[in-house]
Amino acid sequence: MYPMPNGQQAQEHVEEQEVDPERAKNILPMTGNTSTFNINTLLYNNIKEADYFKALYQLRTYHEIVDEIYPSVTHVAPWQTGTTRIPSTAFCLLLKFFLMRLTVKQMKGLLHTDDCPFVRAIGFLYLRYTCPASDLWGWFEPFLDDEEEFTPSSDTTLVMTMGQFLTQLLTDMKYFGTTLPRIPVLMERKFRVLLLLLDKRRERRAENMHDLERGKFCKGAKVRAIYQDEDNEPAWYEGVIQSRDTQDGMPASLNKFWVKYTEYGNTESVDLGDMQLLEKVGTRERDRDTDRGRERERERGGERGRDDGENGGDQDFLAQVLQKQRDSSVAVGKNYASRPVSYKSSLSLKMTTYTNRKKSPTRESPRGGERSRRSRSRSRSRDRDRDRYRDRDRDRDRSRDRGRDRDRDRRGDRERDRDRDRYRDRNRDSDRDRHRARGDGESTSSCMTNATTSREQMERLKKLKDTYGDASCAR
Repeated sequence: MYPMPNGQQAQEHVEEQEVDPERAKNILPMTGNTSTFNINTLLYNNIKEADYFKALYQLRTYHEIVDEIYPSVTHVAPWQTGTTRIPSTAFCLLLKFFLMRLTVKQMKGLLHTDDCPFVRAIGFLYLRYTCPASDLWGWFEPFLDDEEEFTPSSDTTLVMTMGQFLTQLLTDMKYFGTTLPRIPVLMERKFRVLLLLLDKRRERRAENMHDLERGKFCKGAKVRAIYQDEDNEPAWYEGVIQSRDTQDGMPASLNKFWVKYTEYGNTESVDLGDMQLLEKVGTRERDRDTDRGRERERERGGERGRDDGENGGDQDFLAQVLQKQRDSSVAVGKNYASRPVSYKSSLSLKMTTYTNRKKSPTRESPRGGERSRRSRSRSRSRDRDRDRYRDRDRDRDRSRDRGRDRDRDRRGDRERDRDRDRYRDRNRDSDRDRHRARGDGESTSSCMTNATTSREQMERLKKLKDTYGDASCAR
């Protein structure tokens, strides 16, 4: 049996290992709360108190923790199956990595592991929790097209690719019963725009694969390629293919080419989905100019805008992202009126469910403006009804409280009157007893006085009779 110290002792031990100056130079930067590592407080405390995490004290090197992932981790959800009290082994190992403070080289080793998707998923969770938001895209972008499948939660029916898992980490704050650190709004919108561009890149890549098989993407071929950096938004520029990029270690490197931009002279590695053959672009533009008249162009201006957006025109991708967010927040049908699940009923639901309300389906309507106005009107009416019900409940509670106060005051008055009557009757009875006792004493003394007076008179009469004789006899 291994010793199992508490989490604080384990943290102190790990911090003692971080004194190497060479290693400190390559440690990944951390943002936010560096004591809890931006993990939910309840989850963080439960991890520190977990027996499994305490047992990890014996693992003191990066390679030992990686080897522990293979037999111990079956999913990367935060909680064990069927409970919200016991943390999963994946998050215990994740906190162990946090305390160790991984370096850039160690993180690359996690992300490029090819025999265990859970090792890679834990590495991406490490970045999502602590990496600055401005650096997330640089780490995630090369793997967004990764097709490796795995089950991120304890639900074995939920299977997704690594690319879908990373997209969810970038766009959703909720993660299997816990919350991820908030990404700044502007940065999140930028991620959504880049993901939208990535979807279009996949479509162009599938289209360009046919030309690649025919050998059209060869050295010297003139193309139009997308260029972007930290200071410039994505835009199309003309260039010439120099060679095939086969030395990059990132995924799908066989579909990348070195392209020299003719306007600026710089050479960059460009994905197949970010290129278009210049001859096809010119043919498409000539066909559009010759076949469409002015009237038809006015009538189909919206469709032309969409085509230009796909081909690299000035399409507002941010407007598309915001419109998708608005559409996803609108309830379709009557699902918004479903009664929320109660606490007792939620205890019998699965961990990843939390509610029995169905997600409102999304649908495309040709009358988008009318549907938006109708949904806004319906939302306002729901708000008015909710406010009216809330005011009515508040008035009912207030009147009930007032009635309860009146009843309490009335009961207090009755009790005071009853006590006052009781005290008055008791005083009256005591006064009556006192007066009665005084009256009895006076009558007794008067009787005794009368008896004494009659006795004295008899003795006086007897003396008179002895002296003068009986006057009644003399007569």
